[in-house]
Amino acid sequence: MKDKLNLNYPYNTFYPGLLRWSHDGEIDLDTEKGKARVIALLKVICNSPAFDFYDGDFNGQSFEAVKNSVNIDLDAEEYHSEGPHRYRIERIASFVQARKYREYAPDWCILESEVAYDGHSDYGKNSIEFYIRDDMEKIPAFPGKDFPHDEYGKSLIAVITGPDSEIISVTSRWNCEDEKLLDFLKNIKETVRITTDKQKIENDYFFNVAQPKGLIQMDMDDFYKFSNKYELAMEVVVDSPCTLSDQMRTALAEIRKHCTKNIAAILLSISYKPSSPLMGYEVDSLSDFFDRDLILIVRKGIYKSNYIINSRRISLFVFVGK
Repeated sequence: MKDKLNLNYPYNTFYPGLLRWSHDGEIDLDTEKGKARVIALLKVICNSPAFDFYDGDFNGQSFEAVKNSVNIDLDAEEYHSEGPHRYRIERIASFVQARKYREYAPDWCILESEVAYDGHSDYGKNSIEFYIRDDMEKIPAFPGKDFPHDEYGKSLIAVITGPDSEIISVTSRWNCEDEKLLDFLKNIKETVRITTDKQKIENDYFFNVAQPKGLIQMDMDDFYKFSNKYELAMEVVVDSPCTLSDQMRTALAEIRKHCTKNIAAILLSISYKPSSPLMGYEVDSLSDFFDRDLILIVRKGIYKSNYIINSRRISLFVFVGK
């Protein structure tokens, strides 16, 4: 066995189980492909809670059972893409909302039950955000050379923060808690954030729109006038290194994807960095989208901000008919 597969710690912990699988014909250590499959499986096990669950003989379980328990696709190949990629940030407000991602991150305990979700969210006291890469759905669960920071691992990331904005956990799609991913998230150049929780939307509007001074300022009265007449549906924030028009296309695509009711009104907040002054034609170009695609009431606000990633960011607060 050791001649066929030379392993260092912690992989060599599982020599007894590998020997049993080899003897029973469940794995083939005489071919490079067979060895690669075993190494890939051990990579995932040794960097996840499964390492503490299994003993050296994999608790007597079969190769197939262990493979299925860690949700790895050993028939796939390492995924490569050119990039760059856009990340959509979804603020999670309930277990039902989070559960939608169960098929994409089946090992996340936060998705297993409402009890587990409540424990991680501390019954709503903690904030939960999912960072979702634009090609997340098509990346196979096969560990790459940068595991657990490979493309699969970085394609879906859960970030939990406490009431005082302290980071509680950062978990990759491989179910590895890893604060190193925070540095990666800070360097993302393009994000789209979706929020459907009404309290979180109102707080975001208060702190990022109503409070700051702007060239054209909206206040809480604007928000409440729409709230009294219409139903608050969602907020979409796009912060990317492209034009305001391109950001608007992205935002409207997300609205159409997530909003099933007829849109009645939108509060549009446009932020720009002081080092890159906003031009009038940029704002004027946005009117075409609403004239062409939507018949609704639109209010705009324009603000300077040093707290955005790129030189431009838009936030759309979406209201639908009651």
